[in-house]
Amino acid sequence: MKIVVDANVVIATLVKPSITREVLLYPYIDYYSPAFLLTELKEHEEEIKEKVGEAKAYNDQSCYNAR
Repeated sequence: MKIVVDANVVIATLVKPSITREVLLYPYIDYYSPAFLLTELKEHEEEIKEKVGEAKAYNDQSCYNAR
């Protein structure tokens, strides 16, 4: 199977756990992306780091509240 992904999909999988993340980690699929994907990720690196941090804090808090 071949799948084309853009920066929005990659960023979303970095920010929060999802079915999409599981699919992207599946080793038997060929993934394709636009040539500028890495450039776009680099341009938004700080924003991605911030969102990942917020998502981690939210997940940590959710796990704490579930106890």
